Amino acid sequence: DSFGGVMKRLILTITLLLSYSLQAGMFVGLDVRTIEEVLENPAPNSIHISLKELSFRVEDKIKQKDTEIYVFCEGGVRAQKALNILKNLGYSRVLNIGSWRDWNKLKRAK
Repeated sequence: DSFGGVMKRLILTITLLLSYSLQAGMFVGLDVRTIEEVLENPAPNSIHISLKELSFRVEDKIKQKDTEIYVFCEGGVRAQKALNILKNLGYSRVLNIGSWRDWNKLKRAK
């Protein structure tokens, strides 16, 4: 198998797993953009906590540390910072899915 073929299968597997998780409702979407960004480009059915407020607000919104969290922002950079914050706070199942566009695509796939 070529590297491209392996990557295609990996992407398909991840997409199927995410789709299953979406259908089963076993996860939470966490939007770490600013409120202005959220108002301009909404990400329905997600929790919004801006990156700068994340460390002191997340435990009020997501109480279970083993909740599967799909974190996203505008392009993925703040989402990666958020992933690191969440891991340091003890959240064990966190995935950076990139942008709000990716979240909206996942929700439509449901």
